[in-house]
Formats: sequence, C-alpha cells, structure tokens
Amino acid sequence: MKACRSSTKIIAVHSLSHMAVDFICILSLMHSFGNDAQMIVLYNFCAFALQLPIGQVLDLLVKDRDDKQRIPLYAAIAGMMLCIIGSFITPLISGVGNALFHTGAGMICMEQDEVNELKGRGLGVFVAPGALGVTGGILLASTKWFSVVRIVLCVVMALLCVIAISIHSHEKTIIRPISRPLHTDDLRVSLLCLSAVILRSLAGTSLVFSWRIGVVYIVLSTLALAAGKAAGGFLSARLNVKNASVMSLLLAAAFYLVSDHPFFGLCALFFFNMTMPLTLYIEMKNRPDMHGFAFGLLTFGLFIGWLPAFYGICANVNASRPGTLISAISMILLVYAETLRERNS
Repeated sequence: MKACRSSTKIIAVHSLSHMAVDFICILSLMHSFGNDAQMIVLYNFCAFALQLPIGQVLDLLVKDRDDKQRIPLYAAIAGMMLCIIGSFITPLISGVGNALFHTGAGMICMEQDEVNELKGRGLGVFVAPGALGVTGGILLASTKWFSVVRIVLCVVMALLCVIAISIHSHEKTIIRPISRPLHTDDLRVSLLCLSAVILRSLAGTSLVFSWRIGVVYIVLSTLALAAGKAAGGFLSARLNVKNASVMSLLLAAAFYLVSDHPFFGLCALFFFNMTMPLTLYIEMKNRPDMHGFAFGLLTFGLFIGWLPAFYGICANVNASRPGTLISAISMILLVYAETLRERNS
C-alpha cells in the first residue's frame, strides 16, 4: 500500500511537470519562431526525434534496480532546467530539454506502472497533461503577459523539481519483475506499435473539423484529447489492452463518420486518443529492460507522423472518412501487436 501511494505521488508530480514543460517550450517556440518553418522543424526534431537516442543512452547507463529511477530522474531534472534556460535564450535549447525530460520522466512512470501493476493507468495519467500544456503555450504565446507567464512557469517548474527529488529520495527500492529474453517477434511488436503511433500523429496533425474554429472549440478539443489519453489507461486496466483497443477504436471510427457535428467530433477525439497509453503499455511490456528505447521509439513515431502535414503533403483533410479508416487500421495494428506480445511473454 505504501509503495502504491509513493507511486501515485511520483506519477502525479511528473505528470504536472509534463504539462509545465510542454507549456513553456511551446510558449517560447511560438513567441520566438512562430512564423519560421525551418526553426519549428528543428525544434520538433530536438524535442521528439532525439528521445530515441537519449532513451537508448539512458538504458545503457542503467546498471541495477536503483538506477531504474535514479538515472531517469537526473535526465528529467536536467531537461526541466534546460527548458527554463532555453525559454530565455533559444527554444532549441528547450527542445533538447523537452526530449531529456520526456524520456527520463517517461521511463520513471513506466517503471512505476509496471512494478505496481497499474496496467497502464500510470501511463495514461502521465501522457494526458501534455496536450493541455501545448494548447496553453499556443494561446498565450502572443499575449502581452508573455514575460509574466514565462516567469510563473519557471518558478512552478523549479518547485516541481524540488518536489520530485524529495519524493524520489524517500522511495524504497522496488524489486522489479523478472525480465525475459528477447524474441524474434519483439521487433514485429515494436514496428506495429510504431506504425500505430505514426498513424495517430498523422491523424492528429492532418485531419481537421469544420467546427474547430475559435478558442472555445480549441480548448474543448484539447480537453477531449487529454481526457481520452487518461481514460485509455484506466480502460486498459479494467478490460485488458486488446478489449480496450477494440472498444475505443470502434467507437472512434463510428464517431468520426459523423464528426462534422461538434459533439460527435469531440467524442471521436476522446476515443481515438485512448490508444496512446495502450500503445505505450504494449511496448513497455515488450521491452521490459529497455524502457528508454520503448518510450523514445514511439515519440520518434510522433515526429514522423507530423512531417507530412507540416509540409502540406496531406494537410487540412476533412476528418470524417479518413478518421474512420485510420481508427480501423490502428485497431488491427494494436490487437495484432498485443497478440504477438502475449504469445512471447
């Protein structure tokens, strides 16, 4: 019970840090480079693509059970400090800090979720607040209160760093589950999960709703995204990954068909984004001793899926039919991935 309470505190503080990090990074990026396409691509490469090599390095640095929390914590704290510094110098520094934080904090939450048998609930809670931070940064980047908002965020992030260090210092070493040797199907599982993430990123950046105009609907869409990500982890814990994937994506496909209506469009966003913690959970279980690689691989997929929309290859596509198709394909990918993983576990 004490371990579970400690895990809840750890996941909570890193989830709040996730929102703050994304907030300050997007705030500084849009304020400084909002109209510079090349700098936006470079920032996103630093923030997302770099998580894969950073994750691999952190995996190599982990030598024992204590390191599973200590090494990622160092990365997360260093990342937050770089985000603060970068907000005053250049968002590119913040991008590197963003990658360090996400990888480190992601590894911590994956470890906490696994050893406490949260079955994905911790993953959903961790990933959900990021959308809130991104939207907040976009909406407030051009405000006259930019400097005040930035200072407040820096102070909040510094306090979160102190709290995270304090909580981790009181945590007792947790005995991890026995790891298993890698199988040939592990690569297939990773590729299936990567494909699902690329599709989700492509849908999130390319598909548009005719009604999503104005601050109110942007905020409502963000809340639907965040709520879906959090709910996905709890649904997975209740039903198991395969059943949660089928249920959420069938509903997403159905709601996408009628997504020209705001209510149904928000429902489509909610159910479709339930897949984020599901995909992360499958890859976490698939790579029990390589959580850094697992997290970095999937965030690399987010970067790949973002590129076509940014360069106008498939931008501003009506969400209705493509959303339904992507939901159906994603369901097949996740169910197949979990089936392979279960067979080799």
